[in-house]
Amino acid sequence: MLGHIFFHDLIRKYVVTFGTLFNDIKLRRTNRLGAITQTIEVPLTYGPRDKFVTRLQQDPDLSAQTGLTLPRISFEIVRMGFDPSRQLPATNKIIHDGSANKVKRVFTQVPYDIQFALNVYSMTNEDGVRIVEQILPFFVPQFAPTVQLLKEPDIKMDIPIILNGITTQDLYDGSFEQRRVLVHTLDFLMKAYMIGPVVEKPLILLANTNFRIDGFNQTIGSSNNDVESFRFRPGQLANGSPTSNGALSVAANTILPNSTYGVITTFSSSVIGNNEVMTIFTDGNTSPVVDLRLVGGADFGTFADPAGFNLDLEDF
Repeated sequence: MLGHIFFHDLIRKYVVTFGTLFNDIKLRRTNRLGAITQTIEVPLTYGPRDKFVTRLQQDPDLSAQTGLTLPRISFEIVRMGFDPSRQLPATNKIIHDGSANKVKRVFTQVPYDIQFALNVYSMTNEDGVRIVEQILPFFVPQFAPTVQLLKEPDIKMDIPIILNGITTQDLYDGSFEQRRVLVHTLDFLMKAYMIGPVVEKPLILLANTNFRIDGFNQTIGSSNNDVESFRFRPGQLANGSPTSNGALSVAANTILPNSTYGVITTFSSSVIGNNEVMTIFTDGNTSPVVDLRLVGGADFGTFADPAGFNLDLEDF
């Protein structure tokens, strides 16, 4: 959509997370003396409630080769909706800088509420409440499992699952031959998030800032000429230590974004005043590293040149 093809498999992750909470429920049946006579692992299936009820009513004695045994549990997504109360500024970004030359960027998560319905089917009320009682104590009224939404960037979040209520329905209408089914429906609300496309961009290793002055006369120059220029880039020694000395630093494209580095600032000026050019320092040869051409009263602040020379221009 909108020029992006992406799929994070988030809805499937939410369905798996929800179903995992209830996939190990066991039912123990006892006799009048309290001794355990049977232990049943309650099967869990994703599907609508009406589908299971219809299957039970069409084959009440389960004479078909494939039948449904009770008790069992099913769950399904009922609805999804946007939650504006949890929305962060849409321009917030999450940055992953694992690569040396590129970063992965994704905009902030979009909050959505996912409503689940968990249905517990049983032939007797005793079986049904024994299953429900194993679920209720863990929701007070919410349970928050941790879900890994993305790997790059690494996004892990606690997703609250809130129990809103329980309803019970006894499907024992009709003739005596019809099978009785008790259905306990538990309504849950998951505070989930949706994530947009992950965009990979190259790293900004160099930054140039040029200042221009409009209204120059013919002697000084035109309004299209650069007046002062600041150039910034990361600085790091070969052993990984940070530096602001451009002569000792390794190449900018070899510095990892998650490493420790300094900032190398280079300043240049083409401002002409009274046709005089003042060379601040050189690189040891005859060619100047920085030519400073001043207009009276100019204040350019403090900088460090590529050779590590610190200069406060307020002194001139």
